[in-house]
Amino acid sequence: MLADIAIGGALGALARHLITDAMPGAQHGFPWGTLLVNLLGCLVMGVLTTYLLHSRPHPFARPLLVTGYLGGFTTFSHLIDGIDGLGRAGDWDVSVVYAVASVAGGWIAIVAGLWLGGLLPRRTPRPEGGERP
Repeated sequence: MLADIAIGGALGALARHLITDAMPGAQHGFPWGTLLVNLLGCLVMGVLTTYLLHSRPHPFARPLLVTGYLGGFTTFSHLIDGIDGLGRAGDWDVSVVYAVASVAGGWIAIVAGLWLGGLLPRRTPRPEGGERP
């Protein structure tokens, strides 16, 4: 299980790095990339949570995808660094907007993901050792 978390985390961190570097303001300015990956990560986490709760996934699915991949993909530390960086640059108003947008947007995104996950077709779990009905 630890290997699954490590592999998922490495892949998630790599995906985050590629997205944040490709976004405007990656080096200077508003941290659009970090906002995007955190909101997208919350949305996907909501969808995955609903799916995993209503199916019989492999035991390593949640550690690999949620703890590993999404844990590496989203970034609280970079969020805080962005808030601090904007504030140190004198953009305190933008810093506050970024903080509020990240937290409120993350909450909205996970609720939307839970709702979207509920729209996914549900797989009927197979009885132990049996065929699907």
